[in-house]
Amino acid sequence: MHKYAWIIAVLVLFVTGFLFQKLPILQTSSEAEVIASECDLRQGPCEIQLGEYGGVFSILPNDFQVLQPLQLELKSQTEAVSKLDQVSVEFEGINMDMGYNRVFLEEQDSQTYHAKAMLPSCTADTMFWLIHLIINDSSGVTDFQFRLQTKNP
Repeated sequence: MHKYAWIIAVLVLFVTGFLFQKLPILQTSSEAEVIASECDLRQGPCEIQLGEYGGVFSILPNDFQVLQPLQLELKSQTEAVSKLDQVSVEFEGINMDMGYNRVFLEEQDSQTYHAKAMLPSCTADTMFWLIHLIINDSSGVTDFQFRLQTKNP
């Protein structure tokens, strides 16, 4: 019986290691290449560059009202977007912990990823956000970061 427990434990460790390596969602941001963008999403779409992939990231409407629907889009002029494993956006509160707010963008066609999201409301009159555009591809995880400020109505 003890021999079987040892074999099962080794198999569980092997499968866990394999899944951690193959599933991008399990990778933490500390393993990601971080690219801080100076682009202001309020002014319009922001260009990003990831190896051979060049794209445009946008959030509409760009007045960023809390508790209002937002349309998130990552678009490319080439079909390189179809080579991405996973695209997600996380809204991180800087001056107040706003919990885990991540949405996964779905591939609409060979050039576009899209999702709907909503900024949560908070008690602070002014909220500072770090928006993470997280792209997983064959080379790893890249975290494009955009800063944003919102005001409660």
